[in-house]
Amino acid sequence: MVCVNCNKQFYVQRTFLTLFSVKKYYICDSCRKEYPLKMRIEHIPLEIYEAEVISLFSSKYRLNFNAYILEIEKIVSYFVTHHPLHFLLFLDFAFFSDLWLEQLNFIAEAEQKSLLIICLQMRN
Repeated sequence: MVCVNCNKQFYVQRTFLTLFSVKKYYICDSCRKEYPLKMRIEHIPLEIYEAEVISLFSSKYRLNFNAYILEIEKIVSYFVTHHPLHFLLFLDFAFFSDLWLEQLNFIAEAEQKSLLIICLQMRN
């Protein structure tokens, strides 16, 4: 298989039980160790509701996020099933600014729900 991030070819070790199973891997072990998932959760109180911001990676990483598509899928499905009453926003980047907080407040009041924001990177 070829790593989506570094374009190097890598091999997946198989056992007798997994010999005939088909699984796709998008990232090699060296990239996975160099760019680990670092989830950070922040609660932002809005006027009436609140926003829960979950960032998945550190802001210093410069990588192809499609390499982590399987992990991101599992994380998003976990939070969607455990927060069914929240309005979900999935963003590439989240910025903390006054305008951004006003927009979040507007979205929460329009939907009449608290917000669950999952972003790949959070920048200040």
